[in-house]
Amino acid sequence: MTENEKVGGGQAGSEDATAAVASSEEKQQRLDQDVQIESVGPCRKHVRVRVPRKDIDRFHEEVTRKLVETAEVPGFRKGRVPAKLVAKRFRREIADEVRQKVLLQSLEQLTEDHDLDPINEPDLDVEALEIPEEGDFEYEFDVEV
Repeated sequence: MTENEKVGGGQAGSEDATAAVASSEEKQQRLDQDVQIESVGPCRKHVRVRVPRKDIDRFHEEVTRKLVETAEVPGFRKGRVPAKLVAKRFRREIADEVRQKVLLQSLEQLTEDHDLDPINEPDLDVEALEIPEEGDFEYEFDVEV
C-alpha cells in the first residue's frame, strides 16, 4: 500500500463518521410540530402548523450561543459577553433569525412528512409572523397542490 492510499483510506473513514454524526444531529433537530391540513378547493389546501415552545427555545439558545461568540459589546472581550446580555441587547435580531430557522425547518419537515407537492409558493407573509415570548408558535397558510 502506498503512502497516498493510506492517507486516502483514513479520510474516507473520517468522512463516513462525519456523515453519521451529521445524520444523527439531523434526527435530533426534528420539530415536534402539530399539522392540520384541510382541503378548501379542488387544488387548494389550508395548512395550520403549531410548533411547540421547547423547539423554539432550542433554536433561541442556538442562535444566542452563536451570537455570543461574535458579539462586540463595549466593556466585554469578544466571545466573553454574558448570554443574557446578548439576548437582551440583540433581541430583535435573534427573534428574526429564530423565526426564519423555525419556519424553514418546519416547512421542510412539512413537505417531507405530509407529501405536499405545492405548485407555487405558499400564501404566507413571513414578515408579519411573530414568535410569541410565551407559548407555542402557530401559523397558517393556503397553498395550491
